[in-house]
Amino acid sequence: MEERASPSPLSERELELLTLVAKGASNQQIARELFISVNTVKVHLRNIFDKLGVESRTEAAMLAVREGWIQLEGMPGPAPAAPEAPAVPPPAPISLPQRIFLLASLVVVLAIAFLIPSRAYPSAGRPASPFAERSITSPLLPTNTSASRWSQQPAMPLARGRHAAVWHAGKIYIIAGDTNDGITGAADIYDTASRQWSALAYKPTPVSNAAAAVAAGRIWVPGGFLPDGRITAEVETYNLDTGQWERGPALPEPLCGYALAAWGGKVYLFGGANEQGYTRAALRLDPEKGEWEPLPPLSSPRAFAGAAVLDERIYVVGGFDGQRELNACQVFSPAAFDAGQDPWEDCPPLSLARGGLGLAAAGKTLYAIGGGWQSYMAYNEQYDVEKGEWTRFDTPIEGEWRNLTAVSDGKTVYVLGGWNGQYLDAFWTYQAIVTIFLPITP
Repeated sequence: MEERASPSPLSERELELLTLVAKGASNQQIARELFISVNTVKVHLRNIFDKLGVESRTEAAMLAVREGWIQLEGMPGPAPAAPEAPAVPPPAPISLPQRIFLLASLVVVLAIAFLIPSRAYPSAGRPASPFAERSITSPLLPTNTSASRWSQQPAMPLARGRHAAVWHAGKIYIIAGDTNDGITGAADIYDTASRQWSALAYKPTPVSNAAAAVAAGRIWVPGGFLPDGRITAEVETYNLDTGQWERGPALPEPLCGYALAAWGGKVYLFGGANEQGYTRAALRLDPEKGEWEPLPPLSSPRAFAGAAVLDERIYVVGGFDGQRELNACQVFSPAAFDAGQDPWEDCPPLSLARGGLGLAAAGKTLYAIGGGWQSYMAYNEQYDVEKGEWTRFDTPIEGEWRNLTAVSDGKTVYVLGGWNGQYLDAFWTYQAIVTIFLPITP
């Protein structure tokens, strides 16, 4: 008996769109083919993901093919039931070319049905090591952002990810990181007024998987992942007055992939990985004392989380624990810790687990951007601290966009670099706070 296709939860339009996805069409190509906008394509895709309980285009397409909801040219699918028919003579012998075609089709069907685990499709660019990308492939194209608050800015001088970045006094500092040619100590500065890039002195120790924070007139870059594969405890600081790199107080242990933030003239570090694995580490540096002190740890081990200050508290969001991305959200209160109280609170989780995200605050809102260790990211998320909820907003780059950086001047979010198949020199701004001037009339 021939197998029947299971009933599809998708509309005819959604199946039509998903067929184009399965053929490898981009959002722009689908929009042109169906005579709809790119934003409408993205809305359809989100609805498809929700209905099927999947998180990626590939997963949705494979599920639809396996269930027989769509069929691709040259690939046999489940056939409809047919009435009983009288006996017929045996078919003519199959020619050699026909046998080859049928055998190839059978291999494709078996690969889809049995070799690909249901609802668990690792991304093509997933790294062999969490601390270095696996290979260089073609990146995904940026999406159409003409109707959003995103704007593309002058590209970074060097394509990189896993780098440190910080905003200070109208300038953005980009330090070290990983590139298509390996780990670097290169540092650059962007003047937001003149919109010009210029070079800084190289960081003495090239590292990746590090972060930066400003305190006591210096940019602090603790630890990091070294070119020889070791993790370091050394701390280097960039003196904003002299333009020179100096040695700072070393970490209690080697760490990389941590989340970092500064508040009240002190530097706060959360999570990361050491030589033994992922940690719950929480540390605070007082530049005047020149030493790191331990804080109550995170609820679970993680690295590649984001940290940002909002309302005098530090939010630690997302991360990767070596097995999966996390949607966790925790808040650390320095004031509560100094008062001898429990400084940690939980906040609502992200709707999507995100590792290697960028996190920045503007106004009363947190912005979680990118991620994508194991899943396709079709949108970013923003957290309204007054409402206590996460909502979606659009993204300039879909798919795997991880180990980027996001910094803010309080009104605009600046997003730089990262990985989506190769290291990027992309530089985007998101206008978080929109000011409207109304004319005064007598």
